[in-house]
Amino acid sequence: MKSCCENPKVTDSKGKTVVLVGNPNVGKTLIFNHLTGTSQRVANFPGVTVTSVIGEMHSEVENFHIIDLPGSYGLASTKKEEQVTSKYLLENHIDLIINIVDVTRIERNLLLTIQMMELGIPMMIVLTRTDKLPDFDANILRRVLALPVLPINATEGRSLNALTLEMERIGRSPDRLSTSPKKIEFGELRDVLDKLYSVQRDQHEEHNSKHPEKVVMGHIFGVPGLENTPEWMKSLLNEEEIQTVDDLRLDLISQMYEFIDSNLLITPEVYQESESFADKILLNGKTGIPIFFTVMTLVFWVTFFISTPISDLLDSLLINLGEWVRNIVPNELIASFLADGVIGGIGFVMVFLPQIAILFIFLAVLDHSGYMSRVIFVMDRYLNRLNISGRSLAPMLLGFGCNVPAVLSTSNIPDENERITVALVNPFLPCSARFPVFVVFAAAVFGKYAAIAVASMYFLGIAIAILMMLILRKTALPGESTSLLLELNELSIPPLKTVLYQSFRQVRKFVEGAATWMGLGILLIWLLSITGPSGYIGPSALESSSGIRDTWIYFLGNLLEPLFSPFHWDARLITALLFGFVAKEIVVGSLGIIFGTRGSDALITQIGLNFTPISAYAYMVFVLTYVPCIGTYFALRREVGSKWANLSIIIGILIAWILAFLTTIIGGMIFG
Repeated sequence: MKSCCENPKVTDSKGKTVVLVGNPNVGKTLIFNHLTGTSQRVANFPGVTVTSVIGEMHSEVENFHIIDLPGSYGLASTKKEEQVTSKYLLENHIDLIINIVDVTRIERNLLLTIQMMELGIPMMIVLTRTDKLPDFDANILRRVLALPVLPINATEGRSLNALTLEMERIGRSPDRLSTSPKKIEFGELRDVLDKLYSVQRDQHEEHNSKHPEKVVMGHIFGVPGLENTPEWMKSLLNEEEIQTVDDLRLDLISQMYEFIDSNLLITPEVYQESESFADKILLNGKTGIPIFFTVMTLVFWVTFFISTPISDLLDSLLINLGEWVRNIVPNELIASFLADGVIGGIGFVMVFLPQIAILFIFLAVLDHSGYMSRVIFVMDRYLNRLNISGRSLAPMLLGFGCNVPAVLSTSNIPDENERITVALVNPFLPCSARFPVFVVFAAAVFGKYAAIAVASMYFLGIAIAILMMLILRKTALPGESTSLLLELNELSIPPLKTVLYQSFRQVRKFVEGAATWMGLGILLIWLLSITGPSGYIGPSALESSSGIRDTWIYFLGNLLEPLFSPFHWDARLITALLFGFVAKEIVVGSLGIIFGTRGSDALITQIGLNFTPISAYAYMVFVLTYVPCIGTYFALRREVGSKWANLSIIIGILIAWILAFLTTIIGGMIFG
């Protein structure tokens, strides 16, 4: 079979390949994290996991390669994330399927289960949310399907350990993986399927003869690469008085649901989640949206309150480290590079790592608690008015962490024009790299209103993104929105381990980005700060405002100063913006080098001396909206092409200049 998707390849032939498969939002990724000890983002909406992920689990006698496949409702792959799952199941060797089933939505979940039983791959069922139906009789499920069934509560460590023990038993007894699931009786359709399997096996050996069920089911459910029905299958179906493969698929799905209704809806009472009092408020647009803005403002305020003492301590340590380096390194140039370039530049951003870490923890809590899915639900109805579907919310929310993976995740949006639109507006959403810039300027100029100033940047970024979506969907990239299928988990306190996993992963990405892009950017800034048109000046140029005027860095800013004259920014401030194209974090580090300051307190003091509240806010607005970083630019080129990527730079600069100009004019009119 030809592959349309990139699937992870397991290279260790000694291990067993295990895949986790289930509907979206059944606790699948939590189980993956527990088994493998790695972290993977969990979200209560489609579109986050768009590629397969591999983890490793080691038992006493066996190694397991565990693959977390995207959530899917069935083998009929109409969405890209479902295509990844269907293609992997059909095209790869699999030793065991762990099918995660939400017991509270068992009818919908078991349709995928019954379809996978036809593939002939050993399978076990893991039942989640069993705490909601403690009287559920799993023995009936075991007897009817003749499959191992393990009830667990995916949010409890002790319950998850039962799955770990079961995997270890499988490792000790490999024969547990040798039995294929039994075939479900579908009346006359059972005979039709068996004939199709037989013909595929006997007459078409060139197409995976060892697993004819996979090929046949791929044709029936229209999996990419097998969507065209072969002539021999059409002839056989006509002999059975079935006109098309579509008719067979619809009849088969109908029979599967009938089998589930007749044999497997075995709960003592139907479980229905009633709308809680909290949901009546959160899911109401009139109350839900104001609550969201209030919650986010509180998040920023608490982040400032908790992180400030930690940042002050870290700042003091970095200052002392820089002075220590100056004292022990005899060479003035090397000492300046280490103290001013490395410690002074990257250190300025690392000082704000506590704020970023605490912010990510809060966002993870909001995500895993089920609150963010409710925000998505409320916002979906308004996005539809912009001809944007709720599926676009996933990459938009990812943009608050980093615009690069957010842009890449737009590949999951089926509508081409909508995909391009969401990718283009994503850089307007304030990523974590802009956060240090906002924090420094807010602390320097806005005092007790710093949290409000930072929060306003996030709200402004959202507003600009929405406005740009409206303009693009009405002009260059028109189209209609599609519906969003969204399941809302009940509001709950998320597991601490899950929150810390996600937060650590996000912080690690930030640090890795700072160590790469920032390292190169800070080095370049340092070199431009100790040299000039007249040649080498030396580290002394960083010690005074007069010395910096002879450097290349001032020369570059001076060339562009006329364009920024309405904002009253001098050449040094303009130069810092130039290096934001490398990474937005560098804006802070470059200001530290340009001002020749040591420590964030000194930098904050310098910013306070060089900015008024109006010019500082205009600077923050400019950083929010101007060019995407170089990583985002190349992500845009990959997803939407160089034309749109180049256009995003032009549009970003124009919008940034206009908004900064309006901020300056309106601010001057209001505050004099």
